[in-house]
Amino acid sequence: MNIKIFKSLFFIVVFAMFVNPFSGISQVKKDIRIEKDIVFGESVNFKGENETLLLDIYYPTEGVAVNRPTILWMHGGGFRIANDKSQKYIVAMSERFAKRGYVCLSINYRVRENPKDDKLGTMKDALEDAMKGLNWLRENSEKLGIDKDQIVIGGGSAGGMLASHLCYKDNSESEKWDKSGIVGFVNLWGSPDESWGNLPIDKNDPPTIIVHGTEDASVSFSNSQRIIGELNKSGVKNELVAINGAGHTPTRHMDDFEKNIASFLDDLIIEDYSFKSLKQLKRQHGLQDPFLKPDGQRVSTKEEWQKQRQYIKAMLAHFQYGEMPPVPKNVIVKETLSEEIYDGAAIRKEYTLTLNRNSKTLDFRFGLIKPNRKGTFPVIIKNDRSINEIPDEINLEAIKRGYIMCQYIRTDLSLDDKNIELTRNSGVFPLYPEYDWGTIAVWAWGYKLIIDYFEMLDFIDIEKIVVTGHSRGGKTAFCGGIYDERIAITAPNSSGLGGTASHRYFELGQDEQTIGHASFANAHWWTPEFFKLAGFESRLPYDAHFGKAVIAPRAFFNAHALQDYWANPFGTFLTFEAAKKVYKWMGVEDNIKMHWRTGGHAQGVTDWLALLDFSDQYFYNIKVDSNLEINPYSTVKVPVYWEVPE
Repeated sequence: MNIKIFKSLFFIVVFAMFVNPFSGISQVKKDIRIEKDIVFGESVNFKGENETLLLDIYYPTEGVAVNRPTILWMHGGGFRIANDKSQKYIVAMSERFAKRGYVCLSINYRVRENPKDDKLGTMKDALEDAMKGLNWLRENSEKLGIDKDQIVIGGGSAGGMLASHLCYKDNSESEKWDKSGIVGFVNLWGSPDESWGNLPIDKNDPPTIIVHGTEDASVSFSNSQRIIGELNKSGVKNELVAINGAGHTPTRHMDDFEKNIASFLDDLIIEDYSFKSLKQLKRQHGLQDPFLKPDGQRVSTKEEWQKQRQYIKAMLAHFQYGEMPPVPKNVIVKETLSEEIYDGAAIRKEYTLTLNRNSKTLDFRFGLIKPNRKGTFPVIIKNDRSINEIPDEINLEAIKRGYIMCQYIRTDLSLDDKNIELTRNSGVFPLYPEYDWGTIAVWAWGYKLIIDYFEMLDFIDIEKIVVTGHSRGGKTAFCGGIYDERIAITAPNSSGLGGTASHRYFELGQDEQTIGHASFANAHWWTPEFFKLAGFESRLPYDAHFGKAVIAPRAFFNAHALQDYWANPFGTFLTFEAAKKVYKWMGVEDNIKMHWRTGGHAQGVTDWLALLDFSDQYFYNIKVDSNLEINPYSTVKVPVYWEVPE
């Protein structure tokens, strides 16, 4: 066997017995239960006859029967009569992924005697039926025990072509359908050529994995290569599993490509984890083990770590940040200023981004200073109190080095007021009343809004995004880097409690900034769950090194002042060293650095220059004379009592 193997992460979730509410033929196999021939719609076929549309459902039979991810499968067969939802490899994939914790649906759709005589009409009929299946799934999501916001579309051969239309086709005024909740697309040797209809791919299309034999004589492998190229141009996450030398329907390689698909989907599916209450949490000894999985076992491979990253992100959202909503696609951005500054060396631009939701409107302001020359440039984004807070000295140095400096006004998104009622009735909160996020998460969401817009600008190098902020802004930058994979360098500055400092370890004799203090001074910053832990910090199942670790392998840079005791430099150092063990285990030890200076609480010129130095090193491999290797606590024993996996 000659197959291009991508390392996989088994996505194993077990679920409880689910009582089927629909009529159909029931069948039980080991670990799964199948319901067959369930009616989901009716259509008029090419003969002018009414045709009943049927589907089969494959359920896991263990665990909790709510909020499961689902895969909607579409069979192949060339759109010809006598092909249906019981196709062998679609049945096999449905059974395999039901065992992995997905609810799988395999649907019928209209087919024809001679589909190639009218390809566009054939595709139009099949697409209408596929949409009926998708809508039926959504309408019955509660009964099915699935999460309608975690739907994967899958298809093989002709079904892959059909699924491509479902996932990629434009949502124009003349042809409207709802693609919400589709988080991924699995295409098995079914990439269409243009004779089946034009498919303009854009950045809003779902992440895609394609499995295809390189010697396929029925559906050209070049079709998949072309689609992968379009996905790359649009910035859509994708993976091509090329089975070298294989022809059409290479099912003998299923054991391998199933793992590839499971690993790919694992990064897209957010599991509904259950976290312990305060009474159930146990006192921690030393800095907590980031490799400890929710089932009590430890991560043993780098593949398993990818799943662990999602678990840690969910943990941080539960205990501290709350859940961020997805970034809306209907925002309006207006450029309000464009002028030359610094004797023509740079251009200053200012923008207003308008959000509309829940019958509410919000204006969010940001600005940037870019080199006044052609090209694409890396950008450093700082959350702040105004658009013009960065010193001219730093702006000029950044322009000289070829960086764009950007700032946004975080208080446009949320007031910075400990009066929770006042804060919750202002900013972005009324637009998203169903979300439980705190102000730090709201401010961090601003990075997502801006980066989304930057993806459309021709002078931004979207692969070189740096986020920073100071103090509460550092906490915000840290949160932003955890939850946005597009951020290349996360660079919080002196962020203290709830940022990069430990919740539990402080320098002897110095004031200790605790959760209890924050509950009085800044109760709006985080969720109520966080403040329940005031006085019980030793029970927290995580510390700041968890957030740093999940940013890996992307870069993490932390600037801090040694006498900034309230921001806890000692606790920041300890969690930095713990996270550094994870970076080293991943083979990217140079991607995590700290910069120390004497002095107090500020993001000063020295801190900015160190960030520019690190960015030059990381992006361009430029060696600079900087104190990024200084360790002011070299004699301290770091309280880490766990080892990285072998």
